[in-house]
Amino acid sequence: MCSVIHNVVFFSTAIAFTETKAAIRAVAGLHAFGWTREQAIQFMVANSPLALSDIEAEVERYISMTGQAVSYKIGQREIRSMLILKNKIENWVESQVY
Repeated sequence: MCSVIHNVVFFSTAIAFTETKAAIRAVAGLHAFGWTREQAIQFMVANSPLALSDIEAEVERYISMTGQAVSYKIGQREIRSMLILKNKIENWVESQVY
């Protein structure tokens, strides 16, 4: 039981970190505020546990692929919504079985 709880906590923490990292990228201001590469890197250094080399790679990616972060988050939200609906349907079907 303890390992199950540990896995759930770890998974939840990993999801929270991934979403936080995505939010930092979205807010980083590369395009919304016209920040330079250096300004975006400094913002992420101050607000992320990532290594500098990872931050530089992230910033470079978002400079060259401007819509990638937004499209990823939209897709992630849609998949999450579909999974929630799937669970609701499964629960309803199970409740209808006599």
